Amino acid sequence: MFEKISSGYIELVDGSKHWENEFGEIHKKYGPASIGADGILSWFQEGRFIKSINIEDDDVQIDQILYEFDFNKIHIVMTHIDWSWSIGATYEVPSVKKLRDEAKRLLNSSKKYRYMDEPVIVSCGGFEASAYKGGFCLKFVLEQWNTDE
Repeated sequence: MFEKISSGYIELVDGSKHWENEFGEIHKKYGPASIGADGILSWFQEGRFIKSINIEDDDVQIDQILYEFDFNKIHIVMTHIDWSWSIGATYEVPSVKKLRDEAKRLLNSSKKYRYMDEPVIVSCGGFEASAYKGGFCLKFVLEQWNTDE
């Protein structure tokens, strides 16, 4: 049994939701998909089941990272070593607000990798944001050296 609810979803009697557009096409990006009553998205891609992720709490997780992350500490370090970003036509140490905005932009950009088994990194200006089935990560990297690449 189906009941039409908010745009793009059909809700089953058990509370699960099936994602369809107005033409009845099912979640074309990742193949047929359904959202359970618990908010978990499951789908098949190229004939194999993709583990479920909770897409409804992505923004909640990102907000939690932005709340907990110490942007003031990063600003102090960047000021101390005179690490500037190109901001408009000038170079300057970014404000705490600009640091937070850039981190949020990178975390939001990483959302598209939430279906991956391993973390995929999106980076800029010292920040590394990553996402995969397990969740999100935000780092600020001052220095790194690898010999395994």
